[in-house]
Amino acid sequence: MRTLCLFDVDGTLIRGFDEHAQAFAVGLSKTYGVDPSEVDLNNICFHGMTDWQIIEDILKSLNFPQEIINSKISECFDEMANYFESVSENAKISLLPGVPELLAKLSVNLVNSGLVTGNIKKIAYAKMRHLNLDKYFPIGGFGNDSKVRSNLIRLACRRAMDHHVCEFDKIFVIGDTEKDIWAGKDAGIKTIGVATGIYSSKQLKAVRATYVLEDLRDADEFLNIISK
Repeated sequence: MRTLCLFDVDGTLIRGFDEHAQAFAVGLSKTYGVDPSEVDLNNICFHGMTDWQIIEDILKSLNFPQEIINSKISECFDEMANYFESVSENAKISLLPGVPELLAKLSVNLVNSGLVTGNIKKIAYAKMRHLNLDKYFPIGGFGNDSKVRSNLIRLACRRAMDHHVCEFDKIFVIGDTEKDIWAGKDAGIKTIGVATGIYSSKQLKAVRATYVLEDLRDADEFLNIISK
């Protein structure tokens, strides 16, 4: 049985978002000329959102035309990535409980892993390298691929099949927000909700995650779930 586990990043694998939030301010300023004082980053709900959608929502709130947003979005991604990579060495990012042990155990058991994250690709991998996790994630779907999260799941699945040159018997999306669960359901993929973010296990069950865990500390329980 070939199994693929697609992990969200922030709130699922890691904690710490300050430098990423600041990257939005830098990208918007350098690309669109937005004064940082016009954007209150503390009032933006980043949880479960793609970076693309966050940028678009901010600019629309400032009355930027859609065609201007579209014309410079790739440049904005590049400015964000350049800033984040320049500060990532000192970034305040930490692993959530059980994550490295679980990823190592999945690898030993020949379970393939990938990322599905609203982070743009360069920022996602800068975070993974910072914590020595990048070796576990050869593929993914990222926030610069689409602003729609379910599209990222579909894209990650295609990339995984191409990378591993196989079909998968089982695919799971693992995330900490309602949006992760909704996107997984929209893509027709089983979901594992993890209550390590702002959403409780009760809330994740309410949106009908296929399975719900309090955290990722029990690798055997996780393996039991994906083996059913």
